[in-house]
Amino acid sequence: MDVTVRRLLKGNVKDALGADAVFPTLMGDQVEPRHQLIEQNALIARNVDN
Repeated sequence: MDVTVRRLLKGNVKDALGADAVFPTLMGDQVEPRHQLIEQNALIARNVDN
């Protein structure tokens, strides 16, 4: 990473229990549930960085 342009951002998890429930879906071996979760939340995730 270029030292002149890199940034360090601190993340915050507002709903730790919700994140804990979603994590196995995203990291698990089952593709279909992960695909469905991504499709259902694509517009929400799109606005996270803005």
